[in-house]
Amino acid sequence: MLVSSLIMGCLLVRFLSDSFLETVGNAVYLHFTLPFSSCTDIRSAMENLLRFFAPTFLSFLTVFVFSFSSLNCLVSDGVLIYLGMRTGCTLTLLWRLRGISLHSFQLQSTHLFLFSFFKFLILILLFVYACLMAKYAYRFRKYARSGRMLFPQKTVVAMVLSTAVACIILFVLHIIYAYAIYLLS
Repeated sequence: MLVSSLIMGCLLVRFLSDSFLETVGNAVYLHFTLPFSSCTDIRSAMENLLRFFAPTFLSFLTVFVFSFSSLNCLVSDGVLIYLGMRTGCTLTLLWRLRGISLHSFQLQSTHLFLFSFFKFLILILLFVYACLMAKYAYRFRKYARSGRMLFPQKTVVAMVLSTAVACIILFVLHIIYAYAIYLLS
């Protein structure tokens, strides 16, 4: 699912107009130059960091919440498709904008490598996390005599701890990425 959605995201860029590419160029310029230039204290830097972190965190949270339902695999696949297509599309757009001057900023191979490296780390983390949550969700498939799902306490605790660890790793990856952007700009 993840690999095919990455490829679909790469192919999707071919259908975008040139005016859309200009808009994306402005967003790329802002992403790599301005997010931390106006930060005056730790609080404003953390607010910018949380804006980077929030969409991916919501994806992890969605996988966690639906791990308690029978729709677990369907939702996990949907999240993987969404993030894979978004990543494939973004990487292809960055590749096309490489070397083009954007408001006196030129996207370099270093920027592209940095972005790609961290995006793939996040995708791998989400893939491993989704597989782990699916494994835990299968433990809920046991039913009581009344037909209700059983939620073994050890499994629920393991799911919460796995989610906490995955979110901490995700947040640390975003901190490192944001710091790397700050150093490059």
